Amino acid sequence: MSIPGLDLYQHKKSGNFTLLNLVENKEFGFDDAYGPLIPIAEDTMHANGLEIVLEHLREYDKREKHAKAEIDQLSKQDQTKLEKNNRTVGVTLRNDGKELWLSPTRKNARGGGVGYEEDRIVVQMPCDNESFYQQLMETFVRCT
Repeated sequence: MSIPGLDLYQHKKSGNFTLLNLVENKEFGFDDAYGPLIPIAEDTMHANGLEIVLEHLREYDKREKHAKAEIDQLSKQDQTKLEKNNRTVGVTLRNDGKELWLSPTRKNARGGGVGYEEDRIVVQMPCDNESFYQQLMETFVRCT
């Protein structure tokens, strides 16, 4: 059974977010980027972030990849700019929806991203939006 997930990017200067949906690659068993990059204003994420994230995670199992995701269509230069200007947190729905795992991405020596278990924040569900937002922001602080 697949684990519903998505990536959230937060712009280092503006504080605004971009949501990247994921889809299970049924042939190889890992997640692929899916669909358009979805911009979310910082105040919208603060007010409704948990609802937005859960809505996208609930759609995970219904997705089928038929075309390249928007992020995969970006030029190498634009992909590098996205990575440089944003911090990234992976969000997964675990334990039958009882937990949201927030996993910060740290840059490694080769310029790629890696997540460490000790940096992860586990949000117990149910949870109110303010608590979710505070834990999400704490997770972004752990990105380097």
